[in-house]
Amino acid sequence: MRRGEPSVGESLRNSFQDVCAHGLVVVKKLNDRKWQKKLKKADNVTNASFKSRSIQISQHLKTGDSTQPVTKKKHNIAELFSHCRHYSPSVRHEAVTGLKELLSENPQLIDGHLPDIIEKSAEMFSDKDSTVRRGAVKHLLKLVFPVISEKQIAPFFPLVSAHLCCAMTHINDDIKMDSLAVLDLLLDHFPKLMVTKSSQVLTNFIEQISRQQGQGQSRSLTINPSSGTSSMKWRLLVMSRLQKFLKAVLVFHGENKDVASEGECDVNKTLDFLDSKVNCVQAFSQSYHALWTSPGYLLSMASKVPDSSSSLDSDISKAVQTLIPLMLECWVEATPGSDKPGQSGKHRGQACDSTSAGMLYHILCVTRLLWECVHRGQKPDHQTPEGLVSMFKYQREFETHFLSKFPYMVNNAVTSGKKETNKDLILEKVSGVTLNLTVCDIMTNFLQPHSHQVLDWLPLVIRYMMRVLSKDGSQKGGKHNASLVVKIVRRLCLTNISDEEVSSLVNVLYHRYQQASPTSAEKTVFFGFFADCILKEGNAVLSLEVANSFLSSLAELLPLCVQDNPGMASLILHTLRMACVQNCSQFMVEPDFLKIFCSFFEPDHGVISHLPPLDQRQLIGLLYFLPRLQSQLLKMLTSLCRHSKLNEQEVTFLIQVLQNRYIKHGETSQEAILYVGFLANILTGMPQKDLVEQTGRDPGSHVRTGLQPVPLVYPAVKEGQKPYDWHRHFTLVKVVSTMMSQCTNSVEVFQVIVTVVEKLMTTNGCIPLQAVYGLCKMAESFSVPPACTPILKNACISLVTYMFTCEELANPNVAEVILNTGCNLLCQMENGVEDMFRLLLNTYNTGASVEEVLAILKVCVKFLTMKRSHLVQCNPETVQLMMELQRVMRSKAMSNVEESVSSESEKLMTQFEYHLSL
Repeated sequence: MRRGEPSVGESLRNSFQDVCAHGLVVVKKLNDRKWQKKLKKADNVTNASFKSRSIQISQHLKTGDSTQPVTKKKHNIAELFSHCRHYSPSVRHEAVTGLKELLSENPQLIDGHLPDIIEKSAEMFSDKDSTVRRGAVKHLLKLVFPVISEKQIAPFFPLVSAHLCCAMTHINDDIKMDSLAVLDLLLDHFPKLMVTKSSQVLTNFIEQISRQQGQGQSRSLTINPSSGTSSMKWRLLVMSRLQKFLKAVLVFHGENKDVASEGECDVNKTLDFLDSKVNCVQAFSQSYHALWTSPGYLLSMASKVPDSSSSLDSDISKAVQTLIPLMLECWVEATPGSDKPGQSGKHRGQACDSTSAGMLYHILCVTRLLWECVHRGQKPDHQTPEGLVSMFKYQREFETHFLSKFPYMVNNAVTSGKKETNKDLILEKVSGVTLNLTVCDIMTNFLQPHSHQVLDWLPLVIRYMMRVLSKDGSQKGGKHNASLVVKIVRRLCLTNISDEEVSSLVNVLYHRYQQASPTSAEKTVFFGFFADCILKEGNAVLSLEVANSFLSSLAELLPLCVQDNPGMASLILHTLRMACVQNCSQFMVEPDFLKIFCSFFEPDHGVISHLPPLDQRQLIGLLYFLPRLQSQLLKMLTSLCRHSKLNEQEVTFLIQVLQNRYIKHGETSQEAILYVGFLANILTGMPQKDLVEQTGRDPGSHVRTGLQPVPLVYPAVKEGQKPYDWHRHFTLVKVVSTMMSQCTNSVEVFQVIVTVVEKLMTTNGCIPLQAVYGLCKMAESFSVPPACTPILKNACISLVTYMFTCEELANPNVAEVILNTGCNLLCQMENGVEDMFRLLLNTYNTGASVEEVLAILKVCVKFLTMKRSHLVQCNPETVQLMMELQRVMRSKAMSNVEESVSSESEKLMTQFEYHLSL
């Protein structure tokens, strides 16, 4: 046997196994054939088999309006509204994000679906899921509120306020926390509507931080150990919103003060009707309602409509009685250290951490705002409001708690390495100065004006104010701290403290005012205090030295504030004007003030060119109160009247102010001579130096010709300058003529002006065209003195003839106005037209140039077309002269006319003869 081959036994065993396996297979096949026999089908069997084929749909059927905007998930706005009430939080959140997407891309949907948007958003204020609640605020309210008005949301505001109140008083702390975000949005966009719900909102604020004790009305602060936010930080958040709400209440009170209450009629009241404000005026008093007989209409429902202001005052009074004890309890909780009996003031000056300082500051702000609210609620009948009485009940408690550790220090250094992750708890840092000034502001509310109160804490407050104001000003608290300082100092000055203390306070405050930057808000606030002391309080607080120093320094302060602090500049001008009106203008006689004040009127670099029109008018009005007008100042004012930076209305006002000075100081003073010279310079329309420069540069421009007895010169336009503004000159001439007509010696003033113009011609050999127009325009309104007739007649003839040869005047309307003025005056003057045509005839006979011949023909045609009736009725000799001129010109056949203009001259000659024949 070979190695690897199977033995005989193994071969037999394998063969036997193969035979057994084959037998089993045969038996299995026989059994399968036996059980696979099928029964025959019955004759009545129904064939239920069917065939199917696949159908391919290339596009789904569209339902609804195809033009309706949808989101990326193909949801329209109606579907999103239905999803807002879905049981699944994720679906509700997707509905909110879908609404944000849809409304952001289609803002026009907001107005059409505003009721549904407000309803669905309000329902989510109390949603169990935090993402849905915050999404409603972040995605919907922040998108919708800025684009709708108060009038649009007013019908749905009760629904919004109801859901907000439910959220603010919810048992779930997270829902109460998120409700503050909704409250912030409503106070930012609709504060007036929120104030109308003051009774509900104030109650909710109280409920959020306190609970009722037993059956009485007293309340105590709540403490929730299971809350994720500490009790102090939660109260601080609520206090900050309460502070914001009380500020809105003060604004609403301020608006109510300007509107007459319904049911009262004041016949002496003056109302200013503005387009931006609705004015309610009761036409009849309440007594007329009983006399009104049928048929008639009820004009007022004052007896049936409750006064919203009275309701608000009542709400504030109730809130004072509940909030003040809670504020004091919070103060005790947040105050650093604790004094044992007999150790009051031991921890005075102890530093507070930032959280405690923030809590103390918000408590003080709420208390201060409550003070202001109850002060605003005082009635005209001098009845003490209930809220004010309640505040005075807690005077002893305020003294005990607020002043026990006064002054306070604040440590804003970070004591822990952990950063605050909740953005709602990140607070603005409060300085110790701000905290202490707020305490002083609250405590000085208890001071009665001109009373003999003996208060132990008053010296403490005075010493602190002196110390704060005596600092070098490096630690500035901005406008807020400055406003607190002004309020405190004003209350202290009105009490019966010693004159030395008042003087020291005011002097220190004035020193702080001088150190402040001209562009700072602190400077503006302090400026308002001193201006009020001088103008409104009869200067009972300021010494004469401080008042004069303050007013004198305003001239130096004004240029510094014109561009960087325009509001301050307006206050300065208003203060100067009011001081002058109230006969407090002693500062205007100081040489330093006059020097700076006169520089304000420089046309190019003066302050007046950088002021708005209203402030320009205030500055111009101060000219009336100057002790004297200098010639240099009048020269600047003359240039300013021609400058484009001062519009025509302000120029008119400037001339009117100087006219009133002229009437005030009399007609024989030296200032009257300067004023008449000022009017003459206005009429010339051109500075003396420009006239000398132009005549020296172009001597041929003013050569005397046959048609111009008085040489005229047109204002030259320098390179880069605008053409001469004739419309402005027309306005100035009209104003000057009006001012002259108001003078009792108008004829003498007119003679002086004519003499000035004649001297101008003698000096320079010519007269500006503007000056001749001004003289002619004024002469239309006055009877020309005989001494002025020759120069005025020659000037008028030169004006008429010059306008037909002037090529510089491109505006035909301006040329028409000037020409008509000259023609009208010639017709008014005796032998004016006759002398002109005699001059034309003599000029033509002596050999006129081509330009002069054309001008002669144009003048003749002009007078025959416009003044024909006047010539025929009043000047028959002039008609004879014109006929003689026509005969001479036709007889000579105008031989001196060149061929280049022969067609034009022939056309004019034909028109001349035609009109003359009529």
